[in-house]
Amino acid sequence: MVAKVRIADVSNRRKQIDRRDIDRLKLFAPRR
Repeated sequence: MVAKVRIADVSNRRKQIDRRDIDRLKLFAPRR
């Protein structure tokens, strides 16, 4: 059970990072 929770936390963190990266790309895209 604990292992599954840890994996879920990691996946959630990766999703948050992906969202931040997408936001950055949206901000820099118009400049390019």
